[in-house]
Amino acid sequence: ACGSTSVCRAPGAGLRRGANLGPLALRLLAALGMVPADPSRPIPDHVATQIFLVLLLVLFFLWFRRRLSAENPGALQLCFEQVLSNSFRVGVYDLLEDPRRKPALWVAMRQGGLGALDPGGWIQIDTRKGGPLNRIQAMAHSGPPGKEIAWFGSEQGVLHWEAGAWVHDAPGKGFPTTLVNTLLESRAFGEPRLVAGTIKGLAVKEPGGWTLVKETGPFRGLQVMTLLEREENGAPALWVGREGGLARFQRGQWTNYTTRNGLPNGWIYALAAGLDHYGQQTLWVGTRGGGVARFQ
Repeated sequence: ACGSTSVCRAPGAGLRRGANLGPLALRLLAALGMVPADPSRPIPDHVATQIFLVLLLVLFFLWFRRRLSAENPGALQLCFEQVLSNSFRVGVYDLLEDPRRKPALWVAMRQGGLGALDPGGWIQIDTRKGGPLNRIQAMAHSGPPGKEIAWFGSEQGVLHWEAGAWVHDAPGKGFPTTLVNTLLESRAFGEPRLVAGTIKGLAVKEPGGWTLVKETGPFRGLQVMTLLEREENGAPALWVGREGGLARFQRGQWTNYTTRNGLPNGWIYALAAGLDHYGQQTLWVGTRGGGVARFQ
C-alpha cells in the first residue's frame, strides 16, 4: 500500500523506465522524425516489454548455440529437434519389399504399427491388437530361401508373425535390450544370422536365442544406427554405423574408424555400397552433421 509519504510505483515500473533509455530514446526518435506522445515516456510500456523479451530470447539462443553438438547432443537439443522436425506426427521408419509373397510391401510406422500393400490395396496392422506394441523402427527378412520370415524391430525388442500370432522377443524375456534401430541378416558370424542394431550395441539371433555381441575398442556398448554387409576379399564384412563412428567385423576381427581416421562426424546414420565417379568400389557413409563421406 502507498502511504502519504511514500512514492507509489507500479510493478515493473523500474524495468520499463530502464528500457525507455530516457534522453537517448528521445534523440533517436527525433533523428527518425518521430515525436512521442508522452516525452516523459518516449517508448510505450508494451513496446519496452517487447524489446526486453527479444533481448532475453537473443541471449538464450546465443547461450544455447554454444551447447549444440552433432556428436554429443544434449537433452535440450534433442527436445528441440523433435519439435522442429515434427516427428511426433505419423512417420515412416522403414520399408521392406517382398514381391514373392503377400503383402508385397511392408511399411514400418512410428505410430500406427505396420502398413502393408496387398492385392486389395493398403491395409494397416495395429500391432497393439494381439501384438505387444505399436511403434516399428526396422524390418528385415531372415531364413532359408523360400522360407524367409519377416522380422520387425521396435522400441521394445523384436517380433515376428508365426502360426497366426505375434511372437515377441521382449527385453528381459529373450531379448537383451530395448530399442532396435536396424535389422539385417548377416553371414559375418558364420551361418546366416539375424543381427539387430540396438541402443546397447549388436545383438545376434543364435539357435538358442538372442545374445549381445562382445565387442572390443571404443565402441563397446554404444548405440548402433545402421548396418550393411558386403563381400570383401572373399569373405563377408559387416559394416556397423553407430554412435561414435564406423566399425567393420570380418573373420572374427573388429576394425574401428572415428573422426581421428578422417570421418567428418562421429554419428553414422546411413551406409551404401557402390561405385565412385572413377568406377571403383567404395562405401558411402552418411553422417549426422558432417555430410557424406566415402571409404575406399
